Amino acid sequence: MGWQLKSVEAMGKKAECKQIWRAEYTGGGIAHVEVCETTASAVGLQLQQSWRARANTVTFFNDKYFVTLNWDDGEKAALTALTTQLEKSLKVK
Repeated sequence: MGWQLKSVEAMGKKAECKQIWRAEYTGGGIAHVEVCETTASAVGLQLQQSWRARANTVTFFNDKYFVTLNWDDGEKAALTALTTQLEKSLKVK
């Protein structure tokens, strides 16, 4: 699907996040990603459960990261591929 990382920026800490990064991907559209490295697995679960749905936005979490992905443009198959790619790359071993 041809996604390429266009930019990434460290945003520092925020209450429940040890570190936040913002990234922009292009290729299958334009996608904006925010990654929060959580202080604990329970924090990621709480963030996921309290998240309010927004148009053109998906979220996921694992034991360490809470991720939001929103897009300005893109086909569903390409966005699904990017989400899968991000989930695999952020998998905690």
